[in-house]
Amino acid sequence: MDFKWIFFIGLGIFVVFLFAVVRDKKQFMLFLVGLFYVFPTGFIFYHYTGILLVDFPLIALLFLSLSSGKKFKFYYPGYSPAILVLIVWMTFSSFQAIDVGWGIAQVSKWVRGYLIFIVVANNVRGFKSLNTVLFSLLTGFLFESLLAAYHWRVGPLGLWFLGERMFQSEPWRSYGTFYVPSYLANYLIVLLPLFMRLGVYFKQPNRNLRLLYFVTTLLGVLALYTTYGRSSWIGFTLAVAISTAVSLFSSKLKPKLKWPLVSIIVGGASFIIYYIPYIIRQFGAERQGAVDIRYIQWDVALRLIADNPLFGSGPDNYTLFAGPYTIPMPGIQDWLLTEMVHNSYLLITAEGGIIPGIAFLILLFNYFLKGLPLLKSKSPLLVNVGLGMVLGIVSIMFSFIASPDIHNEQMINQLMIIAGIIVACYHMNMQINRAAKIKKSQQPGFPRQMSFSPKQ
Repeated sequence: MDFKWIFFIGLGIFVVFLFAVVRDKKQFMLFLVGLFYVFPTGFIFYHYTGILLVDFPLIALLFLSLSSGKKFKFYYPGYSPAILVLIVWMTFSSFQAIDVGWGIAQVSKWVRGYLIFIVVANNVRGFKSLNTVLFSLLTGFLFESLLAAYHWRVGPLGLWFLGERMFQSEPWRSYGTFYVPSYLANYLIVLLPLFMRLGVYFKQPNRNLRLLYFVTTLLGVLALYTTYGRSSWIGFTLAVAISTAVSLFSSKLKPKLKWPLVSIIVGGASFIIYYIPYIIRQFGAERQGAVDIRYIQWDVALRLIADNPLFGSGPDNYTLFAGPYTIPMPGIQDWLLTEMVHNSYLLITAEGGIIPGIAFLILLFNYFLKGLPLLKSKSPLLVNVGLGMVLGIVSIMFSFIASPDIHNEQMINQLMIIAGIIVACYHMNMQINRAAKIKKSQQPGFPRQMSFSPKQ
C-alpha cells in the first residue's frame, strides 16, 4: 500500500477519535480547516485538483453547521457578489476555452474557497471561536516556517505526502509545502503582519500564547528571507512601515510589550547587517533577467486581453492561448513568452475577461471596507486582528504585481479564510457596539444585556 494511503488512513482514525471525545465538534472542525488549508495534498483526480485534505473537515463543518438548527448564511454583502460573479463568469469562460476541463478544474478552486469563506464567517461567533481559528492559522504557519528553515540549512525533509517537493529546481530557496518559493513567500506575508500585531502590539492574557506568537513571528521572518522572494520582501516591508506609522498616532495601536519590540529591532538589524550582501544580490544583475521577462510577459497578457476582453483565454488556459500574442525576441526562449504571466491582476483578467478582473479588485477592496472599521473597536483583540489582516492584504496586493499566485489553490483558500474571519470580526464588533449602546441607555438597577466583552 502506498505510504500516502497509510498516512491518510492513520490521520483519519486519529481525527475520528478526537472528534468522538471533544465537546465542541464544530470548533474542532474549524481548527482543522484553518490548519489543513495550507497543504495541497489529497486525492488528485484531474489536472491538479480533486479531494484535498482540507475538504474533509470543510464538508464536516458545513454539515454540522446546517444540521445544528442555527441560522446559516450563504450570502454576505460585499464579498459574496464579487466571488460569485467571478465563479459564474469564469465557468462561462471555461466553455470557450481550448481545454474545458482545465478551466472547470480552476473554477473548482474558487468554489472550495467560497465554501471555506462561508463556514468560517458562520462559525466564528465570539472570542472563543476567533481564538480557535487564529491558533489554527498559527499552527500551520509555524509548521511552514520550521520546514522552510530546514530546507534552507539541510534540504527536503521527505514530507512528499503533505505536498513537499522532493526535487527542488532552486535548492538555495525554501519551498515549504508549496510548488514554488514565491508561493510560500506570499503565504507568509499574508499572515506575518497579523502575528506581529498579536505578538508585539497586543497584550495576550496568556503569557505562553504571547510568547508563541512572538517566536512564530521571528521564525516567519526568517522563513520569508529563505524564500528569496523579492516582491514579497518589499510587500512585507511596506506592511511593517504602515503598521509603525499608524501606531505613532493612536495609543490603542502602540506596542503594549516593549521587550519583543526591542528584540525584533536588535535581532532584525543584526540579521540584516550579516545577510545584507545576499539581500542586495537578489536585486542586482544576477536576477535582472527574471525582472526583464516579467515586463515582456505583461505586454503579451495585455495584447491577449485587448483581443479577448469578454471571456479571455479561459481559466488555466493562458499558456495554451498566449502563443499568437507573443513577439519573438532574440535571446529569449519561446516558452518563456507564453509562460503564465507573473501578475495576478493581468492573469485573472486574461483568463476570465474584464468582468472577473473587476470582480477580483472589488473582492480585495472589501477587505479594507470590512477590516478598517475594526480599528475603532473597543476590543484590543479585534483592533489588532483587523489591522494585521488588512496589512497582510496590503502585502499580498503589492506582491500580486509580480506573481501569478492567484492561480494557486493555497492562496485562494487563504484569501477566503481571511475574508471569513474579517466578516465575523466585523459582526462581532457591531454586537459589541450595540451592547455598549444598550448599557449606556439603561437606567440604574436594570440588568446588563451585554453579550460580548470588549476586554479581549
